[in-house]
Amino acid sequence: MMPKALLVALVALASTVDATFTFTDDDIDSEEALWELFGRWAAYHEVVREPGRFAAFKANVQWRRSKQRHSGRLMSLNVFGDRSFDEFAAQPCVVPPTPAPRSRRWRSSTSKRAAANPATTTLPSRVDWRDSNPPAVTDVKRQRRCGSCWAFAAAGAMEGAHAIETQSAAYLLDCTSEYVDKSCSCSGGNRVHALILIQKLGGIPSDSDYPYMGYQSQCDHHKFHWSATISEWWRIQSFNATELKLAVYLQPVSVNMGLDANFYHWNPTSDGSVYYGPGNTTVSHAVLIVGYDEDDLGLPYWIVKNSWGTRWGDDKGYINVNAEVNVGQIGKMGVGGILSNPIFVDP
Repeated sequence: MMPKALLVALVALASTVDATFTFTDDDIDSEEALWELFGRWAAYHEVVREPGRFAAFKANVQWRRSKQRHSGRLMSLNVFGDRSFDEFAAQPCVVPPTPAPRSRRWRSSTSKRAAANPATTTLPSRVDWRDSNPPAVTDVKRQRRCGSCWAFAAAGAMEGAHAIETQSAAYLLDCTSEYVDKSCSCSGGNRVHALILIQKLGGIPSDSDYPYMGYQSQCDHHKFHWSATISEWWRIQSFNATELKLAVYLQPVSVNMGLDANFYHWNPTSDGSVYYGPGNTTVSHAVLIVGYDEDDLGLPYWIVKNSWGTRWGDDKGYINVNAEVNVGQIGKMGVGGILSNPIFVDP
């Protein structure tokens, strides 16, 4: 039997290696070395090494090498190391809104806004709803090969407003197309229309009652056991950093944003603790902002919860995104570049 002290040491060493998975030029100096690196990467991220993905993996390795050549940072690949950004971008996650029915309750809320007016409220320098009690943020989800980010962003906003159990993104994915907008699917959707669905039908089930499967199914009315609903909402002015910061101070906020290859392949080992761009201001993704803070230089950033699983990002599925106003956008990724953003108010 292996001595306990040695076993503990090996476990600690394995944890250290896993936490700092990197590669060097020696790991990519031949086809055989690249194939071995592909295997190490797959084992680290607990995915299957698919021979058909080797070409994409090699391309990403070279992309990372050219990107890090003069940065002084270590080279590393995230969980999408065998997928190209072009493949991802070919499957939209956010689609332009189509006309949707208005609800009599679909109005601008004044109750929470009046309680925290930008002109009279001194906002704290840091907000992180992951630390709230009771919790206002649930575990990071994984949308899989389905463009359902819009549903997860809307469900996350419901969770943040009510500080309750995980809400059903599957309900929004399956039923928004039937009752509000036929274009909402795994090929993209509109989170505002998902919220209209909740108002129209009277609520949203919990994820345990209507679990997510990674694909769109027929709307299942037998699972309509409401866990939460919407009473009011308010609009956030597009590209208004002050308004958005106030909103995040009140509760987690769902927003649209732009993506590029740098974001898709972002890795804190190679890219640092805050994502600064260059970014893309063309809206193609939906996420949940759960807080804000400043880096060591005093530059502001949003704390963003994604829906790509816990093996992506800097902190189990999260990413810190630059929040400086840049050419009319809130941050270089276009975060906040939206026409409206509902925020929920408890009944």
